[in-house]
Amino acid sequence: MSSSVTLIPATIATVPNARGDIARGFKLARRWQQQGKWREAEEVYRSILTVESKHFGSLCGLGAVYKQQVRRKEAVALFRRAAATAPDSPDIQTDLGVILANLNQPEEAVTCFEKALSAHPDDAQTHNHLGNALQALGRSQEAIAHHARALAINPDFAQAHCDLGAALAALDRPDAAVACYRRALVLKPDHAEAHCHLGDVLGGLGRRDEAVSHFARALVIRPGFARAHCGLGVLLSELMGPHAAIAHFEQALAAEPDLAEAQFRLGNVLETLNRHKEAIACYRRTLALSPNRTEAHHRLGIVLQALDLHDEAIAHYEAVVSVRPDDASVCFGLAIALQKLNRFEESIVWAQKALALDPSRTEAHHAIGVARQALGDVTGASAAYATIVALASGRA
Repeated sequence: MSSSVTLIPATIATVPNARGDIARGFKLARRWQQQGKWREAEEVYRSILTVESKHFGSLCGLGAVYKQQVRRKEAVALFRRAAATAPDSPDIQTDLGVILANLNQPEEAVTCFEKALSAHPDDAQTHNHLGNALQALGRSQEAIAHHARALAINPDFAQAHCDLGAALAALDRPDAAVACYRRALVLKPDHAEAHCHLGDVLGGLGRRDEAVSHFARALVIRPGFARAHCGLGVLLSELMGPHAAIAHFEQALAAEPDLAEAQFRLGNVLETLNRHKEAIACYRRTLALSPNRTEAHHRLGIVLQALDLHDEAIAHYEAVVSVRPDDASVCFGLAIALQKLNRFEESIVWAQKALALDPSRTEAHHAIGVARQALGDVTGASAAYATIVALASGRA
C-alpha cells in the first residue's frame, strides 16, 4: 500500500476532530470500493468509524463492502447501525432487507422492504424484493401482487418476470410460470436463473428434453450454478439412474454447501444405492439447513429404520405426522418401528390409522396381526390375517 494510503487512516485515528481528514478518507475509501479494492476500502472505513461511530456514509460503505464479500452477518450489523442513524433512508432499508433475506430471515426482510416502500412506493426493485420475501414465507398470493406491481412500474424488468414465475409455480400454475420465464428470457436471453427455473417447471411437466437443454444453458451462462446442477441431477436420476446424478449434486454442494435441496436430493440417490450411512448424513444436513422439511424427516425415518435404529426413526416419523397427520405411509412406518421395539399396543393404533387413511394397505393388517399375536390375542391376530386373505381373493 502506498504512503498516501496509510497516511489518511492514521491521521483520522490520531486527530478525531479533523473533519477534513475524515472527508478525504471517505472519498478515498469510496474510490477504492468502486475499484474493487475491498481490503483497502475496509481499512479506511473502519478507521473513520473508530473516530466517528455514526458516520453514515462509512457505515453504508463498509456494509456494502461486507455484502460484496458475502460477509452477510457483518453487513447486517453495519446496515442496522446505518438504519438507526437514518431510519427514514429507503436505500438502507432495502439493502438491509436483501441481506436479511439472504440470511433466511424473511420476516425481518419484509419489515425492511415495507419501510422502504412507505418512502418510495413506486420502486419496482423493492416491490420485487418484497415479493420474494413473502414467497419465502409461503405467502404466494401477496408475493404475486408485489411482483405484478413491480412489472406495472417497469414492464421490462426481467428479474421480476422470473420471480413472478417462481411464485406462480409454487401455486401449481406451471403454464403461467412458463410464460413468465419465457418473457424474462426474451428480455434477457442470458438470464441463468430463468433458464434454471424453466428447466424445473418443464421437467415437472414431463418435457424432459427441453428441461435438460435449459439447465445446460444455465450452466454455460453461469458455470458452477448450484441450482442448475441440482435440477439437472434430478432429471438425470430419473432418466439414467442415480449414478448419473451424484456428480451434479456434489458439484451443486461444492458451489453452495448450504443448498438444502441438493443435500436432500443427494441423500435420495445415496439411499437408492443402499449407501445408508451417507444418506443419513445428507438428510441430517438437510434438516440442519431446513428444520421443517417434512420429507427429509420422512426419508431419514425410513433409512434409520432400515439400519434398525428404531428409536431415532420414531422421532422423525413423529415430526412428520405432527404436520401431515393424514399420511398413511408415515403412520405405517411408525407402526412398524414401534413394533420392532415391542411397543405393540401403540403399533396397533398407528397401523389402524394407516388403514383408515388407506384401506388397501394390506401390510398394515399384517402388522396388526403380528402385534396382536405378540400380545396373546390369538383371535384378533387370526381376524387380521383372515382379512389379508379375503383382500387377496377379492372377497373383502
